[in-house]
Amino acid sequence: MIEKVRAALLSWFDSGRRDLPWRKTRDPYAIWVAEMMLQQTQVRTVVPYYQRFLARFPTVRKLARASVDEVLEAWAGLGYYGRARNLHAAAREVVDHHRGKLPEDEAALRALPGIGRYTAGAIASIAFGRAAPVLDGNAARVLARLVAHDGTPSLLWPLAADLVPPDRPGDFNQALMELGATVCTPRDPTCLICPLAVLCEARRQGRTGELPRPRRRARPREASAACAIVERGAQWLVAKRPPHGLLGGLWEFPTFDLADGEEPAAVAERALRFDLGVEAVAIERLRPVRHAFSHLRLRVEPVRFEWRGGRLKSGRYPSVRFAGARAIDRLALSALARKVLDRLRGS
Repeated sequence: MIEKVRAALLSWFDSGRRDLPWRKTRDPYAIWVAEMMLQQTQVRTVVPYYQRFLARFPTVRKLARASVDEVLEAWAGLGYYGRARNLHAAAREVVDHHRGKLPEDEAALRALPGIGRYTAGAIASIAFGRAAPVLDGNAARVLARLVAHDGTPSLLWPLAADLVPPDRPGDFNQALMELGATVCTPRDPTCLICPLAVLCEARRQGRTGELPRPRRRARPREASAACAIVERGAQWLVAKRPPHGLLGGLWEFPTFDLADGEEPAAVAERALRFDLGVEAVAIERLRPVRHAFSHLRLRVEPVRFEWRGGRLKSGRYPSVRFAGARAIDRLALSALARKVLDRLRGS
């Protein structure tokens, strides 16, 4: 069965693989950047970010020399910002401890920040031709259906390791993941065009719709926040979030939790005064902005304020300052902050 799976999958991949920019290079650094971006993010979203990121940081040394703010700015909007911070930290380790070359060994790769078992296997196989297995969500779904398994990773990893061929491991792993992304999809898999259909035990049993068993995910909680847009002439007050946690290290307009029944302008005015040392008066309430995270659905109430004085202090933020229109566009703003900015500019 192993040889049949390998042959069928590689033949299918050779005949119609997607034209993706990271498949046009053998540069381990470029492949590493792609794999970091592809964690928890769809291919069509990643492509433009990948191209812009490599244009700005074409080598690992360029990335290592950049500041974390510059890296976050290039990453802004892609989400899961811990990936960007890990990529930057790992680039510095590669320069400092590996002479600027990404290590080929899986164990050495996994010692770098942000590189786990899956990412190490992807880099080792695609960039260096090592027979290392991968098991992302797409690959796991294909393998679970292939052997009619519920999808427990601890049992699928050995299967993935057995299947990966020694001669074309990178192509095989990419084919496995691509099949899951385009054919063996979570809902309504197109089994009629699947190269593994005749070998698929779940299809034979009529169980493709129930395998792998879905993981129960907690329902995202609902929350509200007041967002203070403090204007001082042609400048706006912006604040940098703490380096860790939600939207870590990104810039935003000062934002404060809002409880049920609280008035956004009053909450923001009080927080500005006591937390940031800002005296301001509310002049306009803008339409709400909604933003979804994996665990949170947030309704943001933006309020325009006019600066009346005060002595700035950082409070809950590591840094606060005023920025003009051109400067604010160069900041590493979160996608949520950009929504608020668009609302402001359209008001």
